[in-house]
Amino acid sequence: MKNWVYISLICVITMTVVLLWDSRPELLNPLAKVESPFERFPYAVLHDARTSHFDENGQLSYEFDAVTLKHFRADTQNTSDEDYMLITAPKLTLYGEPEPWFVTAKQGKVMAHGEKLILWDDVEVWQTEKDAATITTKLSTESIDIFPHQKRISTDAHVHIESSNGTIDADGLEVDMITQRIKLLANVRGQHEPIQ
Repeated sequence: MKNWVYISLICVITMTVVLLWDSRPELLNPLAKVESPFERFPYAVLHDARTSHFDENGQLSYEFDAVTLKHFRADTQNTSDEDYMLITAPKLTLYGEPEPWFVTAKQGKVMAHGEKLILWDDVEVWQTEKDAATITTKLSTESIDIFPHQKRISTDAHVHIESSNGTIDADGLEVDMITQRIKLLANVRGQHEPIQ
């Protein structure tokens, strides 16, 4: 009788191990996120990508460059709002008056069918004089959101702004590149050069 108990117990343990071994990971840990294959493998990869975008009047609105662009799709058959692109070494030029704005970073992500661009890791935004040799305003931060069609940028991260008149540090900002207005959100500290 004892042998049957041991044999039954071993059979139950063996079946349990086999069932757990073949189970999906979320059954064992329902809180763990399991990545879909579309998140891990890009739908398309572009190297040395460059695009130019024009406004409704045919004027050059902005240009975008990236060393690598990886397109990820939620659905392989159709595009959706969940599609995105991961980018390496993005460079963006936003054209407007009086002079264009230039943006660089080490990493980025394009979302909402190109309506929103998130950049991070050594982000720099600057504008130059007409001769393109003198930087008039330069902004440095670790992450920033860009809306290229609207020519707006914003961030909640710490920003450092340098200009010919001095420097400003703040936590967060909003910039309208069309009206040239910069709104600093919190903890603003500045140093202004004396007026000659």
